[in-house]
Amino acid sequence: MIETKVYTREEYLALEEAQKRRYDFFNGEIIDIEMGASEQHQIICLNLGSELRAALKSTNCRVMGTGMRVQTGNGLDTYPDVVVVCGESQYVEPKTGTGRDTLLNPIVLFEVLSKTTRDYDRGDKFLSYRTIPSLQEFVAVEQDRVFAEHFAKIKSGEWLLREYASLDDALALSSLGVSLSLKSVYEKTALAK
Repeated sequence: MIETKVYTREEYLALEEAQKRRYDFFNGEIIDIEMGASEQHQIICLNLGSELRAALKSTNCRVMGTGMRVQTGNGLDTYPDVVVVCGESQYVEPKTGTGRDTLLNPIVLFEVLSKTTRDYDRGDKFLSYRTIPSLQEFVAVEQDRVFAEHFAKIKSGEWLLREYASLDDALALSSLGVSLSLKSVYEKTALAK
C-alpha cells in the first residue's frame, strides 16, 4: 500500500513559492493544475477579463486573472480563470510571510473548461465554490464549443442555472449589473465564425 503524504497549508505555500508553480490544495492534498492552457482558453480568459474590466470601470469592482488564489469556505485553495471582487478585498494572512495572496471574498468566478478540467471545475470545485459566503455567481465557459453555464445564487441560498449556446446570447450577471455578449467572449477564437 502506498501512503499519501498529507501536507500542511504552510508546506503547500512553500512548495508553490519554491517551484514557482500553481497548485490547488484541499484537505492536505496538493493537486497539480499546471497543464498548460490552449490558445482558445487563453483568448477566452482574456476576452472575459477585458469585457468585465471595461463594464466595471466606474464601479468599486476589480477583475483579476488566473494568478489570484481564492480560498473557499471549506478550505480549498484554488486558482479560478477570472475573479471579480467588489469593495475591499479580504485575504487569508499566510504564516509564511508571502503577503496577502489568497482572496476570501470574490463575487463572481469564471472557469474556462477543457477536456482535462471540465469534470473537476464543474464538480468538486464548484461544490467548494458554493461554500464562499460572498460568491453570487459562477460561470463555466466551454472552450471547444459555444456554450456557457451560469449559476446564480438566489435568496433561498439555492443556485439557479441558465445555459447559453449561441453567439447571439448575452449572459446577464445580476450581482454586477453587467451583461456579456457571447460574441465578445468568443471573439478571435475559431468558434466566432
